[in-house]
Amino acid sequence: MSNINFEQDQREDLHNIKDAQSLSDQVVKLKKLEDQLEEKEKELKELKRNIELVSGEVIPTMMQEKILIQ
Repeated sequence: MSNINFEQDQREDLHNIKDAQSLSDQVVKLKKLEDQLEEKEKELKELKRNIELVSGEVIPTMMQEKILIQ
Protein backbone atom coordinates (compact mmCIF):
# COMPACT_ATOMS: atom_id res chain seq x y z
CA MET A 1 0.00 0.00 0.00
CA SER A 2 1.31 3.46 -0.87
CA ASN A 3 1.58 6.31 1.56
CA ILE A 4 -0.66 9.28 0.93
CA ASN A 5 0.96 12.60 1.64
CA PHE A 6 -1.78 15.22 1.54
CA GLU A 7 0.60 18.05 2.30
CA GLN A 8 2.89 17.11 -0.59
CA ASP A 9 -0.09 16.68 -2.91
CA GLN A 10 -1.37 20.11 -1.93
CA ARG A 11 2.03 21.72 -2.64
CA GLU A 12 2.18 20.00 -6.03
CA ASP A 13 -1.37 21.13 -6.86
CA LEU A 14 -0.51 24.68 -5.89
CA HIS A 15 2.65 24.53 -8.01
CA ASN A 16 0.64 23.25 -10.99
CA ILE A 17 -1.88 26.07 -10.57
CA LYS A 18 0.94 28.61 -10.57
CA ASP A 19 2.43 26.99 -13.68
CA ALA A 20 -0.95 27.12 -15.42
CA GLN A 21 -1.39 30.77 -14.49
CA SER A 22 2.11 31.54 -15.69
CA LEU A 23 1.38 29.78 -18.98
CA SER A 24 -1.88 31.69 -19.31
CA ASP A 25 -0.05 34.96 -18.67
CA GLN A 26 2.47 34.12 -21.39
CA VAL A 27 -0.28 33.25 -23.88
CA VAL A 28 -1.95 36.61 -23.21
CA LYS A 29 1.42 38.34 -23.57
CA LEU A 30 2.02 36.57 -26.89
CA LYS A 31 -1.38 37.70 -28.21
CA LYS A 32 -0.65 41.30 -27.25
CA LEU A 33 2.74 41.13 -28.97
CA GLU A 34 1.16 39.67 -32.10
CA ASP A 35 -1.40 42.48 -32.09
CA GLN A 36 1.36 45.07 -31.73
CA LEU A 37 3.27 43.48 -34.61
CA GLU A 38 0.18 43.56 -36.82
CA GLU A 39 -0.32 47.25 -36.04
CA LYS A 40 3.34 48.06 -36.76
CA GLU A 41 3.13 46.15 -40.06
CA LYS A 42 0.10 48.26 -41.04
CA GLU A 43 2.03 51.42 -40.14
CA LEU A 44 5.03 50.22 -42.16
CA LYS A 45 2.84 49.43 -45.16
CA GLU A 46 1.34 52.94 -45.00
CA LEU A 47 4.81 54.50 -44.70
CA LYS A 48 6.02 52.56 -47.75
CA ARG A 49 2.94 53.66 -49.69
CA ASN A 50 3.68 57.31 -48.81
CA ILE A 51 7.33 56.90 -49.86
CA GLU A 52 6.25 55.44 -53.20
CA LEU A 53 3.76 58.28 -53.69
CA VAL A 54 6.32 61.00 -53.05
CA SER A 55 9.18 59.36 -54.95
CA GLY A 56 7.11 57.99 -57.82
CA GLU A 57 4.54 60.74 -58.36
CA VAL A 58 5.04 63.95 -56.42
CA ILE A 59 8.74 64.54 -57.13
CA PRO A 60 8.61 63.49 -60.81
CA THR A 61 5.54 65.70 -61.36
CA MET A 62 7.22 68.68 -59.71
CA MET A 63 10.38 68.12 -61.74
CA GLN A 64 8.34 67.90 -64.97
CA GLU A 65 6.52 71.10 -64.11
CA LYS A 66 9.83 72.82 -63.38
CA ILE A 67 11.15 71.82 -66.82
CA LEU A 68 8.00 73.04 -68.56
CA ILE A 69 8.12 76.42 -66.80
CA GLN A 70 11.68 77.12 -67.91
